[in-house]
Amino acid sequence: MSFIYMMSDIHGEIEAFKEKLELIDFDNANTQLILLGDYIDHKYERHEIYPFIMNLQRKHPKQVIAIRGNIDESYVEYCSSTLDITSPDVIKWIKGLPLYVSNEKQIFVHAGIDEEAGDLWQVGTPDYEFMSKYPPEKGRFYKDIIAGHVGTHSEFLSDNPSFHDVFWDGESHYYLDGTSERTHQIPLLKYDTDTGKYTTFKKDAKGNWVEVPVTDEAMRKRWNI
Repeated sequence: MSFIYMMSDIHGEIEAFKEKLELIDFDNANTQLILLGDYIDHKYERHEIYPFIMNLQRKHPKQVIAIRGNIDESYVEYCSSTLDITSPDVIKWIKGLPLYVSNEKQIFVHAGIDEEAGDLWQVGTPDYEFMSKYPPEKGRFYKDIIAGHVGTHSEFLSDNPSFHDVFWDGESHYYLDGTSERTHQIPLLKYDTDTGKYTTFKKDAKGNWVEVPVTDEAMRKRWNI
């Protein structure tokens, strides 16, 4: 069996990140974790998250992929304009992060793509849009698009102030909540490549993580949206 796990907008919340990592079976060689960017917080105060992810990649080579987000991009600019003591290896690592990854069925990106470009999206999307597209788009595309960047409580997504989870638009878009600095929680999305099904995780009454389907009906029932 093969699984793809996805997280986004960690924003320096290392403990919440570690908690979700415990749910991922890296012993399965076919397991892949894709991180969708914005690893540091908006004040650039938790830069220890970068070495943590770099070490995670070293520990699980070919299984952990990290994508660059807009905050990561601005952090590099911040470091170049201050006397910041961030390791040059970290800056080099950030600069080397891809703006997206894709396969036959999915596009993984921090913010979004130019969907009007159709199957030419790779050349039709400017770099800033990969990292900073706003507002988030919904609707049908020929591949699933998995992104973060925005709060899923947004009027453009669930339009529910309490919703901070994985949002599916019922078509081709899956958004992972981007407000971990406020919620101190990081949604985890899982894709089963055999069944083509998406799931996420919630805690039951005993405080144990359980896997639940990501469907329009289940989402609306759970969050009353």
